[in-house]
Amino acid sequence: MKLSKFFPILFITLVMSQYSAASRIIIYEATATVANLHSRPIDAKADSVTLSLYDFLYYNYGHKVITCSMSQPVWDNNMATDVHRKTDRWPVMNCYDLMHLCYSPCDWIDYGDITPVREWHRQGGAVTLMWHWQVPKYQGSTEFSSTADMTSFIPQNILTEGSWEHQLFYTDLYEAYTVIKKLQDAGIPVIWRPFHEASGNTSTGGGAWFWWGKSGADVFKDLWRRMYEYFRDGGIHNLIWVWTSCDHDGDWYPGDEYVDIVSTDIYNKSVADVSVRFDELRRRYPTRIVTLSECGHVPNVSQQKENGILWSWTMPWYGNCDDGTPWVSDSWWADAVASYDTGCDISIPATGLTDVEVGDTIHVCVTALGIGGEPKAVFQTPQYEDIPGTIKWPVITGDYELNVTAENVDIIRQGMLVRGMNYVISRVELRKVNVPSFLRGDANGDGEIGMADVTCIVNYILGSPDDTFNAEAADANEDGEVGMPDVMFVVQYILNGSFPDKP
Repeated sequence: MKLSKFFPILFITLVMSQYSAASRIIIYEATATVANLHSRPIDAKADSVTLSLYDFLYYNYGHKVITCSMSQPVWDNNMATDVHRKTDRWPVMNCYDLMHLCYSPCDWIDYGDITPVREWHRQGGAVTLMWHWQVPKYQGSTEFSSTADMTSFIPQNILTEGSWEHQLFYTDLYEAYTVIKKLQDAGIPVIWRPFHEASGNTSTGGGAWFWWGKSGADVFKDLWRRMYEYFRDGGIHNLIWVWTSCDHDGDWYPGDEYVDIVSTDIYNKSVADVSVRFDELRRRYPTRIVTLSECGHVPNVSQQKENGILWSWTMPWYGNCDDGTPWVSDSWWADAVASYDTGCDISIPATGLTDVEVGDTIHVCVTALGIGGEPKAVFQTPQYEDIPGTIKWPVITGDYELNVTAENVDIIRQGMLVRGMNYVISRVELRKVNVPSFLRGDANGDGEIGMADVTCIVNYILGSPDDTFNAEAADANEDGEVGMPDVMFVVQYILNGSFPDKP
């Protein structure tokens, strides 16, 4: 940055020091329920749909326990459909498994056909994907297994180029890559849980359950990083990475730079046991979302919540356990879907709009993140009655107009609710017509347009963006770029109370 670029900034600062900030308008900004939580995916290039999915998990965490069903595992939505049939509610998420990738494509499984996943996503469901990675039982075998003692496959040898394990690792990785790439191209974000339960019983002197844990923690972490870099370097940016912990296996953790979410799998445990496990993971990984990625014969979700156990989501395993009973009962599912409150109500006090009159137009800008169920939102009174004359819209995020009528003028003056079904509402802004949106010019997101925004934009231009910097808002002249012209637009607004005409 040349020194000459500093002079306009210095001039602006001196000239503007005598002006106060612009008038504040009504705004709501969601905050995380859990402090110190990592607020963005580890992939700095994560695409927009993946960011939205992560935000949905982020803002729900510590508040709602999301419901998740499991495929059986042949690329299906059968369990989710069964839950809907029994409870009249859909699980928010569905988990698929690449377990049979070694056989695909064939007459009973073809992972190249993503229709079941696309249909689930199209109807509003979130997607999570795991991989019981099956390898040949021995070199050249046509029989496959993921179980550690059922294959001679040695993960240590993957680190040696030329070995059959090295070649198979990257051949299979490419097959998984092609499936995930199809999902990415279809606009489907994926919560990705590979290499689950790697440590097995090693913490208690036993062995690994799956081949990827056979060579110990260091090799496992190397494999995890190889997979992460392979996908990243191949242009995959739709994954949220989940590492599954067993008991006392902190030395198996791949590292914060490679993990978005920490999960665990729990079967046949009491609420006290589940609570100990939840608290342990929260304590060990305080910056990460913690979730129950598999479960069976565990307490009801409502009982867990009563005891302060708030996983991001819970996913019961499909089918029956050894004694023939289902891993979860119909009553467990009924409790789970009832415990996930699909409503998202934001109370908007309208004290700044007391001067509205019949005939005015109020702009309501809503930013929301959502999955699962029918996407809709309505302006409502505290009694949950629709405000007369307002509309329901199919896509919640956007800028909408609310016409002030004799029927709703008092409601607007007093406040209202914005409700999103199966959504997290992250931001709501109310403003009268001809009042600029704070999504334009409010670069630091504090609800005001002033010199702090000038400084925020300048810091970005100089290569040292503030933590509060919002690129969309900083583009004050809406030309698709953030630069000195945006600084001048903000200054003009501060001086004149309005933005100049766009070039």
